[in-house]
Amino acid sequence: MARIQGRSVIFKVESAFASWTEEIFGDAICMMLLGPAALHGMVNMFQDPQRPLSVTAMSVAPGGRRLAEHPPRHLRVVLAAWFLERMGYLIEPEQIRRDWDRMHGDPTSLHAPIDAESYVAVPLVRFRVYGQQLLERFYTSTYQSLAGYPLSAINGLEMSPGLWARAKVESAKLLDGVPFRDDPRVVIAAAIEAAIQRPGAHARIAKGVRRAVVGIGLDSTPIEDVHYASLRHGPSLLQPADFRDAVILGALLRRGRPGRR
Repeated sequence: MARIQGRSVIFKVESAFASWTEEIFGDAICMMLLGPAALHGMVNMFQDPQRPLSVTAMSVAPGGRRLAEHPPRHLRVVLAAWFLERMGYLIEPEQIRRDWDRMHGDPTSLHAPIDAESYVAVPLVRFRVYGQQLLERFYTSTYQSLAGYPLSAINGLEMSPGLWARAKVESAKLLDGVPFRDDPRVVIAAAIEAAIQRPGAHARIAKGVRRAVVGIGLDSTPIEDVHYASLRHGPSLLQPADFRDAVILGALLRRGRPGRR
């Protein structure tokens, strides 16, 4: 919460991020998984051009003594766009952020509550700089649970430029009703892009997604694909040996490093 002292506004950015960090990290993971499609979806869900103050105002937790866990929507968009740029996307985040700013009057401040009814403007740059530093550490720090590697080293976690290019091509296929099959993550990103381009095509997009991910054709006949278990086999697909192998593999993966107990 903010307070006024003389002519100064007292607001601790670090305290605010203590409430917001989990959600901001969650946004970053979404950006890694879905690339620019995640930012497009975020903007589509968060936008409120008729009430621009609603995207810059901080929410108060029940009881009215501390900030809620949800950061202001404007800050989430700003940090998510920066994180995508940090991942190497240099075109889409800037375009999406520019459209967002234009819709909401190019906000340069967030609005912190003083009490239940009053807010005061706090410069956005204070939150942006702190948030970027926080996300940089999140992205580049090494983690013991990852054997000393950073998140960026996990093969396949990030939506690569190649996968993103495929998602854009397949968004057009979803809109045109062209059958295809692909990695579920690529299909989801393609569906978001298709819905942004043509909001009234939800039924067609949903049908294409189900066909692409689950492998069901227009006539409900299973489409054979090595990536998916045949729907005809049902529960008998798994044999006792499969469970045995899974248990052994799990035990191997849980083993500690050599020399440790």
